[in-house]
Amino acid sequence: MLNNLVRFNWQIDQSWIKILLCAILPGVMVSIYTGQMFWTVGAFLAACSIIPYMTSYSARWIALLNLLLICALAYVIKYLLILSIWPLTLGFIIILAGVAGILDNIHPQLRSLSSWLIIGTIYGGVRLSEYPLSLSDLLGIIILAFCGIVLAISLFKSKVKQVNIKLVDYRNPDFMFNFKYVLPIALSGLIWYTYKIKEPEWLLWSSLSVVNTELTLLFEKFRHRIIGATIGVGLGLIVGLLLPHSQWVAYICFIMIILSLRGFKDYFTGYFVRSFFVILYAGNHSLEISLLRSSNVIIGGIIGVLATSALLYVHQYYYSGKIFIKDHLV
Repeated sequence: MLNNLVRFNWQIDQSWIKILLCAILPGVMVSIYTGQMFWTVGAFLAACSIIPYMTSYSARWIALLNLLLICALAYVIKYLLILSIWPLTLGFIIILAGVAGILDNIHPQLRSLSSWLIIGTIYGGVRLSEYPLSLSDLLGIIILAFCGIVLAISLFKSKVKQVNIKLVDYRNPDFMFNFKYVLPIALSGLIWYTYKIKEPEWLLWSSLSVVNTELTLLFEKFRHRIIGATIGVGLGLIVGLLLPHSQWVAYICFIMIILSLRGFKDYFTGYFVRSFFVILYAGNHSLEISLLRSSNVIIGGIIGVLATSALLYVHQYYYSGKIFIKDHLV
């Protein structure tokens, strides 16, 4: 019955496994050596930067620039959260969502770049705000991420073809899709602020992950995430109760979470594995955290589906009866 709802394929993408391992290696090794988990943030930021290099562009210098951009934006989020300036924090995240939507709308190939820009910024910023880091620690995280990127782009060459960068004309019906990430992130941010939700990065991340301007793909991805999260969370909670609290369990979970981002050729399988290890990782620290993350993932997905469906309805209603010919509405 499950196979009728989702595609379950355990086929592994070995090239992505190698690339991601290279990217996170410096951060993970230093974290293991020092016994400090905050160094894994550098590994995560490196992963967020290397994925677009293999999917959105092929220039190595852009990969390095993208890393510096993600780190800088994540640090801005960190300090806004520390200062508890909620209006500025929410405004900054909404602007970031708008920029990501514009990038995504230029060409489908840039979706990976826009997605990991906003995911790396929000998740990285929230994670950094949870640690009392000194300036040397922050610089160390950047250096580790930089080393991971340099290692990965030195060993692997992107085969992505260059795309022409051209903004969508405001007269084009698809111009509205520049803002497809704004409403989900705004609603998620307001819920985060109003109810003081813990683990908010999972709510924000999930609200964006399901966004797709093709209605069938929107609901298909949402279905995959709901089923994958349900099974993965359930198994993660059960296994988590049987495992001892150990730093090594945390490291294994972290590595598997990163590898699951691209390591499986089937999306559902990757998401199921990621959900399992996310809950296992959180449960190794606190059962409350694991339950918070799972609930935030589901709520965020619902927000993303509702916000995107509303946008598609407005898009269809506004442009119904209008004809688009050669970049002009008539």
